[in-house]
Amino acid sequence: MAKTRTKYICQQCGGEQSKWVGRCPDCGAWNTMEETVDLPQSPAQQRRQTLLGTSAIAQG
Repeated sequence: MAKTRTKYICQQCGGEQSKWVGRCPDCGAWNTMEETVDLPQSPAQQRRQTLLGTSAIAQG
């Protein structure tokens, strides 16, 4: 089973960091990082996402 992954997303610009930082390195805003948890995907979900991604590239 895959591990959950914690990431921090800037509420001002949407920049993502793997660790909490006081100031967003992307936009320079202070205290805008919010913790979120990525839930692991099942193998079936990963396959579906891969197939959908490649079909979109093939079509357009």
